Amino acid sequence: MTEWQAALRWDPENLVLREQIWAARYPERFHPTIDWD
Repeated sequence: MTEWQAALRWDPENLVLREQIWAARYPERFHPTIDWD
């Protein structure tokens, strides 16, 4: 998680990094299906 946050500081527009952080913080919203709401 710390590495992703450091990388996000270098590239704040990177949506892949944001999605990885979101999935790590809120796994219940991504598994087994994505909660779009």
